[in-house]
Order: sequence, then C-alpha cells, then structure tokens
Amino acid sequence: MIGLFGCGLWGSNILRDLLSLGARVTVVDVDPAARERALECGATAAFHEPGERVAVDGWIVATPARTHAACIAAVDGQRLPILCEKPLTISAASATELATGLRSPLHVMDVWRYHPAVEAMQRIVDDGPLGAVHGLASTRANWTSPRVDVDTAWNLAPHEVSIYRQVFGTLPEPISAFAERIDGQVRSLWIRWGPQPWMASELSNRHANRRRELRLHCERGVASFDGAKPQVIEIAGGCSDNKLEATERREQILDPETALMRQLRDWLGFVSGGAEPRSDLAHAVEVVTRVERMYAMASTPP
Repeated sequence: MIGLFGCGLWGSNILRDLLSLGARVTVVDVDPAARERALECGATAAFHEPGERVAVDGWIVATPARTHAACIAAVDGQRLPILCEKPLTISAASATELATGLRSPLHVMDVWRYHPAVEAMQRIVDDGPLGAVHGLASTRANWTSPRVDVDTAWNLAPHEVSIYRQVFGTLPEPISAFAERIDGQVRSLWIRWGPQPWMASELSNRHANRRRELRLHCERGVASFDGAKPQVIEIAGGCSDNKLEATERREQILDPETALMRQLRDWLGFVSGGAEPRSDLAHAVEVVTRVERMYAMASTPP
C-alpha cells in the first residue's frame, strides 16, 4: 500500500500510474472533492490527514511546494520511504534543516532524469559518437502555470539542474541569470550554467505555446528533442542545403513509456527492497541550493 499526499493536478497523474503499476493507494488530501475524485479513480481509501488508520509501505508527497516539509514531518516517524515532488523546499536553509533531522529514506521526484530523451543524450555524451561535447540548450515554456504557490523559477529551474546532472554526471553551477518580472513575480528566466559543459536555459510562463526542447551540441553534430514529437530525438550534422538546413539527419526512436511511469516503477522497486533510485536527499538539497543561487544572480529575492 502506498500513501499519496495530494490528489490534485499532478497527484491524480501519480495515482493513475501507481494503479497501472499494480499498487494499492491511500490518498491523504484536505480537499473533500479531491478525496472523492481519488476514490472514483480507484484509490483504496482517502483521508483528511494521516493517522493510525493509514497503514502504508511508503509515502509520496505531491502537494504544493510550501507544504512539502510539513507533510514529510507528519510521517517521518514511520521511517518509511518517501518520494517528494520537486522542489524539496523553497529555500536552502529549510532544505538543509529538513535533511539534518530526517529519519526516513527520501528521494525527490525528478521525472526528467527518467525521460528517454535525456537518457539518450546521456549515452551520446558517454559513448562519444558525435565527438567532443560543447553544451546543452534547454527551453521550458508555456503560458502561465498551474502552480500558484511558487513562481516560474521554483517551478521550472529544478528540472534544469537535474537534467544537467543526468546528461553530464555532475551538478551545475549558475554562472549568470536574468529574470523578467510581471507584477513583482518572476515569469521568465534566462540562465547560463557551467562551468563545462555549458547549459543555457530559457524558462518562461510567457510563451503562447507549450514548448519542451533540448539540444545537445557536440563537435560533429547536434542531438535535438522536441516535446511536440516525444517519441524521437533527431541527430543532425553534415553540411547545409539550399534552405540552410542540415543535409545529414536521422531519427532515434525512444522508449514510449512516460518518465513518470518509469520513475514510479523504480521507486516502487526500492520500497519492495530493490536498488536505490535516482535523486536522493543529498541531490534534492543541492538542487534547492543551486536554484537559490540562481535567484541571487538574477537579483530576484527568492
């Protein structure tokens, strides 16, 4: 049995995939409507808060970011595995404080570390078919955000840190950052990460269309992922034609299973006694620390 804190926009997706993977799920949500939806979708039970009636083998936290620490504290005494949505908290101090006293094994939900396109780019870096690696360009954008408790930076930037680590094997440092603010809130960010390989991120809630793009720049070509075509990455190289487009192109087919499903399967295996999944507590704290540093570079109070 898995306990799920929160059955809102993202929590309902987690519930769906947990059920598909054969898990039984108990939902904890303060919203009566969310609890009713959870039961309709197949949850075994739904409660207002965790208590003695909620006997589970592990917990997933999919509530607003500002409530993560409280949810974790509510069940930490059980010393059961916890999988928390990103970011762990919204300040380095609170993340460090939480980690210092935590008794439960905790991992953070970094679905992009499990994305087939990101793993394919990691293999290109490791195996070297395109020569020396220069860097990675990332665009993560849409119009507004469904998350109202955090701004664009805390919503989107943690993904960038995790993608860099998965592709290049190390954690990046923010080198420079510029923020666009609307009514006092960060709505767009342009960030350079490094030192080497570099990563350039455009994060925005001011794009008319939803965009998820990655381009791995190498000496002999570029590997690109376009969220509008999620089943492939395109490898481009060679000279250009009369339209100034690459003459050498090929598509690499990706595993069609979603990154969320892959991460949940990995974590459920850990709950059952298997190997430890990616993005542990130390990683979660480092992500929060680097996003906070990026805020400072953008002259934007977190």
